[in-house]
Amino acid sequence: MAAHQTVAEKCTAMRGAALWCFDEWLRGHCRAHQLLGKASHKVRNASISKEAMLSLTQVSEVPEAEVSKNSLRSPGAAASRARSV
Repeated sequence: MAAHQTVAEKCTAMRGAALWCFDEWLRGHCRAHQLLGKASHKVRNASISKEAMLSLTQVSEVPEAEVSKNSLRSPGAAASRARSV
């Protein structure tokens, strides 16, 4: 066996190590997704009260005055006011 590796041998060894590392990372990544999927599946299948479901689906109403006040503060509104002056 030679005392030193050729460039091709070094590249092959490095590529093999990189592929092994990626494979290990991918396995861990997929395992995490599996665990997250199982957890969310359990949450979806859990019984939920009608009141809790309604509170999740209700949209809070914003008063009209609040909407117009916020729209005047937007950068687009400020730019259009500056152009109209």
